[in-house]
Parts: sequence; structure tokens; C-alpha cells
Amino acid sequence: MAKPESRHQPNPKLLRAIASVIKELREKKKLTQEALAQKSGITWRYLQEIEAGTTTSEDKLKNISMSIFFNIAKGLEVKPEELIVLIKRKLKF
Repeated sequence: MAKPESRHQPNPKLLRAIASVIKELREKKKLTQEALAQKSGITWRYLQEIEAGTTTSEDKLKNISMSIFFNIAKGLEVKPEELIVLIKRKLKF
């Protein structure tokens, strides 16, 4: 009997919406990727992959943890729930 896949597969629409909202807010606040990454406690490369929605090495979707999501919200100086509302609007949820 085949073993079921235990890893959760990321939702492409959701991850692209997250990427788009983060990038739009960053640009609205006139922050560079480097500046937001530093404020969020992540590397510039990691933020670049999140905003692109993919990892450059494997061309697969970049899933982010809640911890990173909260750190990015803090770096953008918005509440995490505000990010969620914007993401839901983007998804027409």
C-alpha cells in the first residue's frame, strides 16, 4: 500500500496573494527589500523569494511560517490582522 503524502502542499493562490500584498505595502512605504528584511529579521534573499512567490533554486512555491509572517507585519508597521484582511481582499474571499 502506498504511503500517503504527509507534507502539506502550499496553496498557490494564497501564497501569490501574500507575496503581492507584502510587496505592495513595502513599496507604498517606500522600503527597499533590504530595509524590510532587516526590520523583519530575515535575509534579503528570503524576502525576495517570498515576494516572488517562489524559491529561485527549485522554482517551487515559497511557503512562510506564521512567525515570519508576524515579523514581516512588524517590519511593515502593520498588525498581522491588517495583512490578513488585505490578503483576503486580494483573494476576493
